[in-house]
Amino acid sequence: MKINHFYYRSHDGYYYRPVWSYFGFYVALSGLIALACGLVQIIFPLSFVIYICYIALLVFIVTAVGLVAYFIKRSKENGSFLNFLAMSRYEAVITRDFVDTQNKNRLKDVPFIRIPWVKCTLTDDRIWIEISKIAGLKEADIDGLRELIDSDLTGRFANFAVSEQLVSDNRLEFEFWAEDVASDLTWTPKTVNDLKQKPYILKLQDGLEINLAERPNLGVWGAVGSGKSTVVFACVAQLLSAGSTLIFLDGKSEYSAFSLFYPKQRFLTDADSIEGALKYVVEHELPKRQKIVEKATKKSRKIGLRGYDIGLTPLVIVADEIGNLAGTPKQRKAIGQYLTTIMQRGRSISCFVIWATQDPAVSASMSVLTQGAMSQLSTKILLSTAKAEVQREVFGDIATRGNVPHFRGYYVSNGLTVIPKKFYVPNLYKNHLSGLDTFEKLYTEQTKKSSE
Repeated sequence: MKINHFYYRSHDGYYYRPVWSYFGFYVALSGLIALACGLVQIIFPLSFVIYICYIALLVFIVTAVGLVAYFIKRSKENGSFLNFLAMSRYEAVITRDFVDTQNKNRLKDVPFIRIPWVKCTLTDDRIWIEISKIAGLKEADIDGLRELIDSDLTGRFANFAVSEQLVSDNRLEFEFWAEDVASDLTWTPKTVNDLKQKPYILKLQDGLEINLAERPNLGVWGAVGSGKSTVVFACVAQLLSAGSTLIFLDGKSEYSAFSLFYPKQRFLTDADSIEGALKYVVEHELPKRQKIVEKATKKSRKIGLRGYDIGLTPLVIVADEIGNLAGTPKQRKAIGQYLTTIMQRGRSISCFVIWATQDPAVSASMSVLTQGAMSQLSTKILLSTAKAEVQREVFGDIATRGNVPHFRGYYVSNGLTVIPKKFYVPNLYKNHLSGLDTFEKLYTEQTKKSSE
């Protein structure tokens, strides 16, 4: 129950919560009084005793029903009665830690201390922890509370840790979300069919799918061998299976083999061709798509329609290491401006960008990916170990100060995360799905399906 309680100090300095402050105490007390009065009435029939018995029995029934209703409500919130018991245990453990450390009260010699209420709810394999923001607890204390909660997650939830934290909108509560951070969430498709997706949908790891219409534009950063290209290849495979139109800005000629089955004019490897292609998209493709959406809006008389709502085929520009392309400063600046325009204007008309590079600082210094363009990336993935300044540039925050294994990293996604969360690079190699045949099959099957 969301009630702050006072804990009183005993003679030996131990803080305890009085038994009379527990709701169950009144259930037991009223039941015992009713039972005692009933026994007395049997032995010594007295008129006033029967009235006391009735009153005590009424109080017992009301409080017992209230307690059962509370148990049922909390059990439904947690999915089962056993989960409710587990969460109640963590509430008690966290509360006890509050008492022991006196985090919420800086006065050590007072005879009593006020303890904030704690509520834990298990839902969708995540634990939602709410803590009352009482006087003495400041917003700056939220990191200390996070460490306290992490230390209490043991036993069945030993692999859990706080992944998100914030102060509620009314500024009266701290909210934390704890989830399994030790389990491997690597997405390992078993067959080509596992790579097939609906239009706009990209699966990045187990439990993480993004809809480009809702979270447009994806950025991936990582050093050589971090798995950056694998992430992009996994996205390309899914986009091909959904019939999306792809344009490759290929700074390393890494996608040139795709031209064996995909239109060659979609692969651009030098500054001149990239600038020309992006200029065409901005000056012709964007206006054309905008007119299609406007026409659909007038026809349906619905305001705010997007390309996604009318089934417009996504146009996705895959930009890989174009910050290192040769070209004049003027060309690089123009390319950066075109990409920014596409990301800003394209989100509502189904034009998106997937950006991949080793270092965001290089792209910025080359005037290709500016801070304005960076802000248009709804999902950002940073792979392998990165310096604190790089993490701040990508996330605006520090995800970790330790080393990160290969094919691991952190990500943020608008509307899905508050702080950076762990990312696992998809594994296309285990079941031999990284070869050219896989991508060709996905493309040809979708092309055949579209022509029928």
